[in-house]
Amino acid sequence: MSVHGREERAPGAIVRRFDRTSVIAVGLVVAGFVAITIAWVGVSATVVIPTQVAFAVSGGMGGFALVGTGAAILETQRRRHAAAVDRRDLMAFSAELADVAELLAARGRRRPRRRVLRAR
Repeated sequence: MSVHGREERAPGAIVRRFDRTSVIAVGLVVAGFVAITIAWVGVSATVVIPTQVAFAVSGGMGGFALVGTGAAILETQRRRHAAAVDRRDLMAFSAELADVAELLAARGRRRPRRRVLRAR
C-alpha cells in the first residue's frame, strides 16, 4: 500500500479503467455507426431522390457528428489519464529524490580532495 492508501502497481503496468464518461463516449460512437448504417440502408432502399437526401442528411450527417463527438471525448479522457500517470510518476520521482538528498545530508558534507598537477 502506498502513502495515499492505494495499491502499488508495477512500473509500466497497464491500468484499465472504465469510467462513466468513457462508457458514454463509446456509446456515442456506436450510436453514430448505427445511424450511418441505418442511413445507408435507407438510401439504398429507395430510388426517390428527396427520400435519399433525407436519409443521408438525418442519418449520415447525424451519425458522423455522433462518431466525432464520441471520439473527441475518448481522446480527452485518454489525455487526462496520461497526465494523471505523468503526475503520479513525477511525485514518485520527487519522493525518491528527496530520499537521496536526505541520505547525502546524513553522510555529511565532505569535500573531495582536489588533485593538483605539479610540474616536475
